[in-house]
Amino acid sequence: MKILIVSEFFPAGDELRFSGGVEARNFFVARALAKKHDVTVLSSRMKAGEDTTQMHGFTVRYAGPARPYAATTGSPVERVRFIGDAIKVGARTDFDLIEGTNFLTHFVARRVARVKKRAAVAWYPDVWIGEWIAHAGVATGLAGETLERLNLGLPGFRRYIAISEQTKRKLAKHTKQPIDLIYCGVDDAPLEGVTKAADPTLICVARFVKYKNHAFLLRAFARAKERVPNARLVLIGSGPERQAIEALARTLGVFERVSILSEIGRGELLRQLAAAHVFSLASLVEGFGIATIEAARQGLPYVATDLDVHKEVLKGRGGFLVSPSDEAAFAEKIAALLGDADLRAAKSRDASALAATYDWGAIAAQTEVCFEQALSDFARSR
Repeated sequence: MKILIVSEFFPAGDELRFSGGVEARNFFVARALAKKHDVTVLSSRMKAGEDTTQMHGFTVRYAGPARPYAATTGSPVERVRFIGDAIKVGARTDFDLIEGTNFLTHFVARRVARVKKRAAVAWYPDVWIGEWIAHAGVATGLAGETLERLNLGLPGFRRYIAISEQTKRKLAKHTKQPIDLIYCGVDDAPLEGVTKAADPTLICVARFVKYKNHAFLLRAFARAKERVPNARLVLIGSGPERQAIEALARTLGVFERVSILSEIGRGELLRQLAAAHVFSLASLVEGFGIATIEAARQGLPYVATDLDVHKEVLKGRGGFLVSPSDEAAFAEKIAALLGDADLRAAKSRDASALAATYDWGAIAAQTEVCFEQALSDFARSR
């Protein structure tokens, strides 16, 4: 099977700097599928003049204006230019099936599939219809709400892939097409020989955007530090809210105990996770929560918000789920895990067992079955 995956952003080189869960999923699935199939990824151009590269058994083709990989959005003009050029590049690519992986790339995949008369599948991390303004603000929210409604109202996809039951339920309200539930996963083995940080360390991996709720986490950490005075917090990510979080850390008097790391490679990210003691994600919205599972793979227990998707994916194993409106309770669970080695060890064992159930190899195999079914559906319809 010749597969074309359209991903707005995609990592490059040996360092594999992921900006978010969508890119991580696309990389690991592409790498696994490439063991049996001819896989091409179509993504944004990261530097001028770069058109094609080879990595991990598959091809990456680039389109649109050069955009730094650290940028997770870009101006509307840049994004429109990417869509237009990606359609042209996609139309020149040989494939049997095309997959779009966010609703911006859905427009690309739908159009290219129509031009080439090929099957198309939409991978869907989350549906924000009715929630855009709450999560992204008025200006971005209104645009996002309009585009997502338009996207889901247009025909062209043979099947949808939802990454959680929550997303599947939301999608079912807007499409009559078949929806396959395929979770996300982890691929990296637990690191050996990494020395734990000298001080009890809480770590969070998330983009600095408002709905990731870093301010809540920072305030909870400040409270937890009253019980565990030598506690440290490591924040890994980039985004528009970083400066505001740094300012809040100063205001709370914990700036000297907070480290912020941006644009680090995959290997360094895993080392930071392995060296920490507890993971936390205070997000107000998630499609799956890959970062929590990746931390669990390194044996980290977690304190996360009690979102429905966290209840579904984490199954109450390996950590604590707390309301995002209860800062005191969130702080209490962080302090308990940081301060109690026996509790932490027990939750660590549960976290490792939980993460072992989410494997990218198995998930890629499920994706392969979905693609084969989409091809079969498409062939019957012609």
